[in-house]
Amino acid sequence: MTTEQKKIFLVIHGHFYQPPRENPWTQRIPRQESAAPFHDWNERITSECYKPNTRSRVMNDQGQILSLENNFAHINFNIGPTLFAWLEEHAPDVYQKILAADALSCQQQGYGNAIAQAYNHIMLPLANTRDAATQILWGIREFRHRFGRAPESIWLPETGINDDTVNLLIEHGLKYVILSPTQAQRICHIGEDDWLDVSDNGIDVTQPYRLFKKETTAVASAKKSLPINDPHAPEVDADAKPGVRYSPDQYIDVFFYNGSLSSEISFSHLLQNPHLFAQKIQEAAARSSASRVLVHVATDGEIYGHHERHGDMSLAALLTNKLPSIQVEVTNYSRFLAICPPTMQVELKPGSEDGEGTSWSCSHGVGRWYRDCGCAVDSPAGWNQAWRTPLREAFDVLRDGVAELFEESGRAILRDPWAARNDYIEYMLDPTDETLAKFFERHAAHPLSEAEQSLALRLLEAQKYSMFTYTSCGWFFNDVSGLEPVQNMRYAARALQLVEGLASPDLETKMLNVLDNAVSNMPQYGTGKMMYLNYVKPDIFTPERAVNHLLLTTQLQQKAALGKASKHPLKKLAGRQEYPIHIYALRCQSVSSWKELGGQPATEEVSGETFEHDMIFSGVIEVKDTTTKQIWTLLFTTCHDANKQPISYLKQFQNANDAESFFAAIAQRGSDAQQEIIRVLEQHGLTQYTLTDLYHDDREHVFGHVLQEYAHSVEDHIETVYAKSVELLDSLTKASLQVPAALHASVEFALTYHAMIEMERLYSKEVGEYSPATLRAALEKMLHLSGAHCLTLDMGLLRSRLTEALRQYIDRLSRRFLDMQQRGRDSFDFNARESFLVLLRDTLNLLEQAETLGVVLEKMDIQNMAYDILENEIPRYMNLFKTALQNAGQTESESAHQELHRFFQEYQFLRECLKLGQRLNFHIDRYRQVLISSELGVF
Repeated sequence: MTTEQKKIFLVIHGHFYQPPRENPWTQRIPRQESAAPFHDWNERITSECYKPNTRSRVMNDQGQILSLENNFAHINFNIGPTLFAWLEEHAPDVYQKILAADALSCQQQGYGNAIAQAYNHIMLPLANTRDAATQILWGIREFRHRFGRAPESIWLPETGINDDTVNLLIEHGLKYVILSPTQAQRICHIGEDDWLDVSDNGIDVTQPYRLFKKETTAVASAKKSLPINDPHAPEVDADAKPGVRYSPDQYIDVFFYNGSLSSEISFSHLLQNPHLFAQKIQEAAARSSASRVLVHVATDGEIYGHHERHGDMSLAALLTNKLPSIQVEVTNYSRFLAICPPTMQVELKPGSEDGEGTSWSCSHGVGRWYRDCGCAVDSPAGWNQAWRTPLREAFDVLRDGVAELFEESGRAILRDPWAARNDYIEYMLDPTDETLAKFFERHAAHPLSEAEQSLALRLLEAQKYSMFTYTSCGWFFNDVSGLEPVQNMRYAARALQLVEGLASPDLETKMLNVLDNAVSNMPQYGTGKMMYLNYVKPDIFTPERAVNHLLLTTQLQQKAALGKASKHPLKKLAGRQEYPIHIYALRCQSVSSWKELGGQPATEEVSGETFEHDMIFSGVIEVKDTTTKQIWTLLFTTCHDANKQPISYLKQFQNANDAESFFAAIAQRGSDAQQEIIRVLEQHGLTQYTLTDLYHDDREHVFGHVLQEYAHSVEDHIETVYAKSVELLDSLTKASLQVPAALHASVEFALTYHAMIEMERLYSKEVGEYSPATLRAALEKMLHLSGAHCLTLDMGLLRSRLTEALRQYIDRLSRRFLDMQQRGRDSFDFNARESFLVLLRDTLNLLEQAETLGVVLEKMDIQNMAYDILENEIPRYMNLFKTALQNAGQTESESAHQELHRFFQEYQFLRECLKLGQRLNFHIDRYRQVLISSELGVF
């Protein structure tokens, strides 16, 4: 059978995933310098991959944009749950477009493109059965929460699988799974026994296979042992004879992706040549004699734009241009499975004698995630990965310790602690009081007090973070000192903090004793234990650090205004208001100056000098963990050190006597001298906290706020320097002289900064208050002067600010279209058209001049917004006009003439919008036809 006679189906699966990078105490990703110029890797990869794939450019041969394609509407995909939660908050437009793509695939194909993923990407074959079951269930629940439907499949982290994993997938009703061809052992026709060995990567990947549940006796490996009863663990029959039986009604189907084609995409830059890609698809299909052939690949989704620059565009070109021309039908796995169910069954490789399993990224089964198997990423000569074993074993110690505590303490307040853990995902996805109340209605053993609810939440959160310690990336790379292993250690530290006072005090010690055997390849880092003690434990965010954060930032942020204040900023804290500080919410119950506490009259004067030397305040602050509802009460005193920086002294107290005795001691003090203050504080067990106890990102934020007042004064100075610089440059130009070398740096900075300010005015002012033409004239003058005098301006800064200015303006255009839809024609302000039209023309001129001026714009966001205007808003806009004209024409009243007049006025505005699209590199013939057809429709 020739390729022309076959029906070729193509499925491209993208595994889109990033490990959870959030600090467990701030729920934010800290700045990652290696991701520069972006704040962190999630932000960078979103810019390079996730966002472009929702709006990928399809180009013609002239390099013009024909359309923007949502690639997620064409490919099979999974989004890691922790990544998807990050996208929902930090890139909501990307998040919504991914959801829309799946909805569209359901509508067009009857089956959705999206599938679930095991929750936080742990290696399921190495997890105990209970954790593996929870990970699968959480992945399913998370998927249903976001996509509004049940998943038909789930992505297995690293495609890791063994018999126990298979059983869990079947138990949870999943229809199929995606695996590597290297994981297949042998195949035969369903119901027969004519097995063919395919363990040498010889399986036919153009069809699906059925994988039946094995009915065998099983003995868990040492790595999967449990210290307490596991309700999911298989029973062991000591008298059973060896052998395998299959359960005919319990199975899951398997797609083994095309390994060679997937590898060429990932590692051989096949995406750069869509023609060759299409040719290889045909070649792969030609190897099958079936009339309906499936060619399918599976790769990390990040290849489409992050690992392979503009990979999203190559994918879009393949999907929209090349494949239709060779009659290849792009579909998803669920639809193909419905069309072509399996006729063959498969057995998987066991991975080792004890059946530990296999994966797609370790030739030794799953050794990469617990031993020094030899798999690594460009590991330097002489390095080893022996640290992997003690790292996993240390987390096993933690897991077993918190599991034992969970059962012992949990059974008194929860009907079934493990069922409650499985259901806890509902509160994780929707952390509201209503969801929590319903959760306890289902799972509480009896009506719980607030303290009992807090205990339950602490135990459940500890379970969550215990599982997070096993996130697979912690073992994938080369050394225990890497970002990923250290991140997993942070989760361990958070789990231990949650059970502090509940678990055995030596649980951390036991874990660290094992972690001490994880030796780094870099001597300066020592062992995993040293990494934990040096880099993780100091990072733990305690209630004390939260109070210190509030006290210090309150003082620093108000310091500039103290000369005008009638009341010290700390005095304003007391009251009912809650102050959110990362995972905590703080409420100040009382605050008093030491003069007030000592019986001396309080002063209302707050000079800077008094504040820095004499103003000492003490009080009580209540701290609440917003997740676990745990509450602490802290005494505080805040003053200033020798460098005039605010410092805090803090201590938790359990009863009012602690506070009373402390305040009494203040009243009896003999001196306000620094040493006397410290003596009283230390005598009562208060611990010092300073600015260094704030997280780095928090310090940046605080000082950025503090320096705003200073920045305003600097801006005034720079504007003065700019005016003098321009005057100087004009004079030098007339005299044919160059700028003296000593003045180069200051003049360059002044010009760049002034240009930045001019651009900010463009999007900080209302429409009509500041024209792009004014900005263009200012830029032309500055760039002319800089060129004439060999001055180098910061073009990167100019580019980003000008791009933002234009983005803001096009957003105003979009809102004009939206305003007409929402308000209706009768209340729409047509009179604003002229000002919009003028600004639109000025913006076009600015765009035309930008490259001439040497300012290369970042056009992606601007093009995305312009495309929405061209593709969606203009047609809707014209339909509203056509309807209004038709209604008016039926009456032949004066309103018909008015509508016709409005039409021609708006028509001119829309023609200018087309010019904007053309200037932004869109091929606008199709949109021009929309306008022409609308014009003809009027008459």
